Amino acid sequence: MQKPPKTGKCWCGCAKDTGSHFASGCDRRAQQALLEIVYGKRKTVEVLAMLGYGPENSVLKAAKSLRDWAGD
Repeated sequence: MQKPPKTGKCWCGCAKDTGSHFASGCDRRAQQALLEIVYGKRKTVEVLAMLGYGPENSVLKAAKSLRDWAGD
């Protein structure tokens, strides 16, 4: 997939001007909104369990194995 173009406006829809895809903090805000759309009011632990992740199947290890993910 090609990277979406930088339009000068924040992609979360807040209409802030930006030189990137998101204004400061809006990437996280957009992630939260997207999760709400897809999974509703479920808590993070419920979504992890729905997808088969938990103490015995690490979501962090799964993400690291897919690409160069550097999350903590």
